[in-house]
Amino acid sequence: MWRSISLLFAAVLASLATCTPIDSAPVSVVRNVAAEGHHLTTGIGTRDSGGHPHIRREIRDLYSNHPEQWALYLLGLLKFQQVDQDDPLSYYRISGIHAQPYELWQDAHGVPGVGVGAYCPHMSRLFVTWHRPYLALFEQELWKHVKSIADQAQVERERWVAAADSFRIPYWDTARGAADGGIPGFLLSPRWPVIGPNGQQLIDNPLYWYQFHPLNPKDFSNVDIGHYNYTLRWPTTHKSDAIPQLRDWQRVFTEGSKSRQNDVHSAFQWDGSFQNFSESLENAHSTIHLITGGYPKDSNGQEIHGHMYNTENSAFDPIFMLHHANFDRLLALYTAANPNAWLEPAAVGGNRNWPTFWIPSGGATDANTGLPPFWKNENEFWTSNDAHRTDVFGYAYPETQYWNFASDEEWRNNVKGLIQSLYPNSARETLANAVATDNTLTHVVDADSSFTDWIIHTKASATDMPSTFRAMVSLVGDFSSDASTEIGMWIRMQVDGSGDGAGKPRQSERRGKRFSTTEQSLTRAIDLTSSLLDQITAGKLESLDPEAVLPYLRARLTWNVYGVG
Repeated sequence: MWRSISLLFAAVLASLATCTPIDSAPVSVVRNVAAEGHHLTTGIGTRDSGGHPHIRREIRDLYSNHPEQWALYLLGLLKFQQVDQDDPLSYYRISGIHAQPYELWQDAHGVPGVGVGAYCPHMSRLFVTWHRPYLALFEQELWKHVKSIADQAQVERERWVAAADSFRIPYWDTARGAADGGIPGFLLSPRWPVIGPNGQQLIDNPLYWYQFHPLNPKDFSNVDIGHYNYTLRWPTTHKSDAIPQLRDWQRVFTEGSKSRQNDVHSAFQWDGSFQNFSESLENAHSTIHLITGGYPKDSNGQEIHGHMYNTENSAFDPIFMLHHANFDRLLALYTAANPNAWLEPAAVGGNRNWPTFWIPSGGATDANTGLPPFWKNENEFWTSNDAHRTDVFGYAYPETQYWNFASDEEWRNNVKGLIQSLYPNSARETLANAVATDNTLTHVVDADSSFTDWIIHTKASATDMPSTFRAMVSLVGDFSSDASTEIGMWIRMQVDGSGDGAGKPRQSERRGKRFSTTEQSLTRAIDLTSSLLDQITAGKLESLDPEAVLPYLRARLTWNVYGVG
């Protein structure tokens, strides 16, 4: 049952900060893994004419500027989704690696005597790096379908084959701030036109949903998910007749644009501290999961969740890989800008490095810890050290094309500049624009180009909080009938459930309160200044001065915490 939990939030005055400018496709033939060995994660081996890896592009760029790859992407993804669900290389089984249905994949066992659970190590130091070979596996299997479609082209086959060779999965950058433009239309329609090798087609849109064939309710512990015949975002009911509420998804996505920008900006401020960067990035990542799956309420006030909301079934939604490809890109940007920052050895246990069914409590993790179930060869899994560079899997990102620079130093400096321009603090960006245009916000900027920056610092007990929770921080309106304005989320996502009790060690460790004093505390900082600037623009707040802000917050700041007990 879902419940609200009270939580102490403290708003504090931060130091002054300087303003800076700143139709349906043919069903695929089932392909089984050879019985004589493991299926290896290799990535894609094709290279450009200079011997460099091909580029994973932002999905809107792929759609607008690379029509052949875009068409092959949609056609190939649809074909991939139609592979028999019992095939270990199907969309269904590869999606199931993340968590449910909690089955071994390619004989990748965990701790002896512990049942199979989620392979994904949420709230672990391996969280960010584990997803890199996962994406590479998905990409290489999708690419086989893309290549097959291009190879069968009857007209201009060479052009389509070249487009397939250079194809890499796209990413969706969801932290562009107020200028983001909202959710692209191709994520909102169940049918979409494609001009492919066989001309124009109107196809079932594989970015809109994954259609189970068949739905196996026993594979999902969540009763609602066991009812839905296709992946849903913001479902209308708990029953099989549910449909998505896309306007709610669009509304919440737009409302949280500045907050997401600030979250990513904050993650990049951890120069030289990979662990803090990783933890900060995981919270930013979780926001997209929750606002995509959605949390509407039924007539009894109970929340309804779509597939992306819970880690157990999120990987089935096509948004999942787009989202994680972006966070893999953010990891690549961070390591380019911070070449000496990487995973350090750490004991397993406590809220900063949780165990899984394959990471035993009481052990340790480091950059050489294997990342199952992704086999590098017949006897070894990929490790974080093995996957440190993206080109080992045959791809790069637009910002990480190091070969275009005369030296590593020049490239790193360029990446650092791009990070600052792509993900500035939204309040600084707003005030820089205000100064440049001499608008009504200029009075909050001091003569020395500084302003008062407000941050909400939150703290909670790891042993008392649910392993997965969502804290919503808001400003209430003038009247009880007014809608509240969301100013930020604090999210923790973890899989506790599993097959044959694999989650029990994690639960007993947390509830037994065996963490150190430091490990018992969960903390989070949420930027408040951007929301206060909106209130000043609306005439509801005079300035950023403490004399104005503190009474305003005492009267209007509110929060609710939702979690599974």
